Amino acid sequence: MSPSKAATRTPAYQGPAAPDRRLASLFAPRSTRIAASTVTRVCMIGAYRPDQPGVSTYTDTLRAALCAESPDLTVDVLRTGDGAEPDDRAEVVHRVSGAAEAARTAAVVMNGYDAAIIHFARDAYGGDEGGQVLDVLQWVTVPVIVVMHDVHLEPNPQQRFIVEMLTSSADAVVALSETGRRVLLDDYRVEPRKLMVIRHGTAAAAQPAVPAARSTILTWGRLGPKTGIELGMAALALMNEVRPRYVVAGPLDPALSPADGAAYRLSLTRLASKLGVADRVEFAIGHLAGEPLRALVESADVILLPRDHEDRAASAVLAESIAARRPVVATAFPHALEMLGDGRAGRVVPHADPSAMAEAVSRILTEPELRDAMVAHNAATGLATTWPLIAGQYSQLIGAMLRRPAASRR
Repeated sequence: MSPSKAATRTPAYQGPAAPDRRLASLFAPRSTRIAASTVTRVCMIGAYRPDQPGVSTYTDTLRAALCAESPDLTVDVLRTGDGAEPDDRAEVVHRVSGAAEAARTAAVVMNGYDAAIIHFARDAYGGDEGGQVLDVLQWVTVPVIVVMHDVHLEPNPQQRFIVEMLTSSADAVVALSETGRRVLLDDYRVEPRKLMVIRHGTAAAAQPAVPAARSTILTWGRLGPKTGIELGMAALALMNEVRPRYVVAGPLDPALSPADGAAYRLSLTRLASKLGVADRVEFAIGHLAGEPLRALVESADVILLPRDHEDRAASAVLAESIAARRPVVATAFPHALEMLGDGRAGRVVPHADPSAMAEAVSRILTEPELRDAMVAHNAATGLATTWPLIAGQYSQLIGAMLRRPAASRR
């Protein structure tokens, strides 16, 4: 392992020892009832906060797409997380708290449906690394699809155990990228017969950017110390000939405390002044969705994803940016290497290399033929990931899963 990779790898798990894959095989599979012949009711469980991007947005949009495809289908949501926010919508039929008895109660609700979709992310459930999801699943008797929003490339023992137990008990497993699929097959030993790729759904393509007097670079999505805005501003400071504006938009990571969030915002403002780019950087920190987000993306000439090294295999922002027909420049995180590695959709640059980032962005902004070729490629790519098509793939998966005999699903 290279020194740079070793310095950024996931810290070793410090909690109680977790069973390894040999012990995992000793756990009895969950019991299942006979699958319904016709699917009329599906439930989803996971994070479901309208004001937070990520898994919540995915769950909300997939639910809407499934209902649009099949008007007779009911898709309800079991929302995870403590709290008593009054903004729950009619489709939220249950709230899963962190209480000891909450898992079994949630499973009772889920067993009233024909099938269940579990959206797995480590911060969406209680317990270490989202371990509460296993407590729920052991009581579920309907067919289950697990959507793997989090796939760690260097898992600690606890993360590995939870994923292997979760995927071994599920009836079907969905990876959101080819990178995620390969990692699940190679590093977690997920059964190939259960695993398929359904790429992250995307909105309809945005309109081509109208040439403006000043080029615009956009970084959007959940913002925090690992987003790499500091690297983006350092690259901006090197673009003295092009001199684009740099827009940074989106909500702060909810994991940040109010004090940490305020300190982070202040650090960005101070760094912009120190680098001499304060007049070219615009911060729009807060909830961003719908038409305001669409208009912002449409105004961008280049989408910049300057993320620090992160142990994730899929990026919703990357998928949406490509579908929006925008050239993308990103650091070399796994999903970026998959989608941008051949240079047709954008450019991948090394981590912590602002000069390489500045050069890649500048080339796209100053070479119309290069930019137009990327726009055309991304337009074609986005046609295959629109939400109606993604919903159709989930519907086909549910149908195939229910047609399979119960014995073969185990």
